[in-house]
Amino acid sequence: MARTLMVPLIRPEEDIDGASEAALPVALQLAQRLNADIVLVSVLDLPSERTPDGGQRLVHAADAFPNDPRLIPVKQQAEELVIKTGEWLESVARRYPEHRAQAVIRYGDPGRELINVVEMLDDPVVVMSSNARRGLQRTVVGSVTFKVVAQAGCPVVIVPVTLTEDTMPDLDTVLVPLDGSLLAEYALEKGLPLLGEPVDSLCLVQVIETLTPHPEAIGSDTYAMEREQARQYLTGVASRLREAGQPAEWSIRNGLPAQEIAAAAAEMDAGLIVMGTHGRSGLRRMILGSVAERVLNAAQRPLLLIRPSEADLRATAPLSSTA
Repeated sequence: MARTLMVPLIRPEEDIDGASEAALPVALQLAQRLNADIVLVSVLDLPSERTPDGGQRLVHAADAFPNDPRLIPVKQQAEELVIKTGEWLESVARRYPEHRAQAVIRYGDPGRELINVVEMLDDPVVVMSSNARRGLQRTVVGSVTFKVVAQAGCPVVIVPVTLTEDTMPDLDTVLVPLDGSLLAEYALEKGLPLLGEPVDSLCLVQVIETLTPHPEAIGSDTYAMEREQARQYLTGVASRLREAGQPAEWSIRNGLPAQEIAAAAAEMDAGLIVMGTHGRSGLRRMILGSVAERVLNAAQRPLLLIRPSEADLRATAPLSSTA
């Protein structure tokens, strides 16, 4: 079954800098790799009601009170907004004629409606910008990003708004941080297939958390032991990937995880960083303040977040124990 990429977009009138469109170049690269459909979604803050087929229908006070002339302009403005939004989304969809892009307009709460759209798609992947430069908290940015990652039940690619089509790295270069946890290993196992085929360059990185970038100068036996364990672990994982047809290198870094992951991504010019996230509680607590968000802010590169269920984690075989 083919993947479907969902890209939330904000109307230009509310997103003057086009921040939400930062996700489009990444979506195009993924569509090319996966031969995937693209669904462009814009959510409008307009009253609506559900239709029997699960869709939505706009409701207007003017329909209930047709003799009140004050309500007619309000209804006309709403209808014009829908028309203009549809025309804009269709113009964006026409940029990708070979990848079956379609436009979808929803009404109501952005987070809830984006989740509703995801649930209707086949094998979805969400590709969305991290936030907007003008603080549009009620759109598909800010808290809505966290809600989508927590509740969508599918992989989410978060694209920093600082990237443009000209500065977007190639997705053929991928960085995967590993720490020996099932969460990180699950992200590796499920994240790479989302790229459709083996990537040209894959680097596994493990960060030994220290307060100094040169802990070996202290002569710590503990540090030497941790480094040797990391070397054996990464060597084994990389070897198994190569046997499966995916070229892989690895590196061990010292310091603060988010900073070192970002530095490693910059050195290899990674087009994508793949990480796992639990997302068990509160929208902002899920990523906000976590390594994943700090990596996104520090690296300024697309971040693929994989959120497994507890059952998924229990079913994940540790890479360190496989033959």
